[in-house]
Amino acid sequence: GMMATDFLSTILPKTEYGQKAIKIFKKLFSEPGTTLTALGCEGTSILQHALDRCDNNTNRSCVNYMLRHTNEFEGLYGKLTIRDNGKTERPVFVNIIKDKALKFRVKVH
Repeated sequence: GMMATDFLSTILPKTEYGQKAIKIFKKLFSEPGTTLTALGCEGTSILQHALDRCDNNTNRSCVNYMLRHTNEFEGLYGKLTIRDNGKTERPVFVNIIKDKALKFRVKVH
């Protein structure tokens, strides 16, 4: 068994946002999602959230400011924050790879 980090865990409870997003995804696609699918979903929602907070959503300065002031955004499996410097704080999951499958080990905040 090796260890691997990821931004999601299939066995942990999802947030309300996560439950809705996965329900919609399953209606649209027959294949299972991946980490990239999850990050794309969250990223699109974060961008929409930033655009919604600008009076003029074509103002790049406003959108950039709002993206860098994303606080406690509810992602698929927990809240994430984007700081002034663009760095994101979010939970990360440590999984063990055993028998060709990921098995959850711990959620790190």
